[in-house]
Amino acid sequence: MTSRVMAILADEDQLKVTVKSSGYGGLIAGITTTIGGLVAGPPGLLVGGALGGALAYSSAGNFQACFSSSQGYECSR
Repeated sequence: MTSRVMAILADEDQLKVTVKSSGYGGLIAGITTTIGGLVAGPPGLLVGGALGGALAYSSAGNFQACFSSSQGYECSR
């Protein structure tokens, strides 16, 4: 029981990195999609979303999804 609690507390920092990185990527994708929609309407949403997704992916760095931690991996950067 104690080792389980210690493992959860140790993963908290990695979880913060994952949440922060995911939020940053979502913000980038959302802003570029909104700008695309304002500039070019529905086609702009498509282009802005695609470009924003690519930009978010390229700036995301190296972190793992949190569901990986349930499979024995850590959420880390």
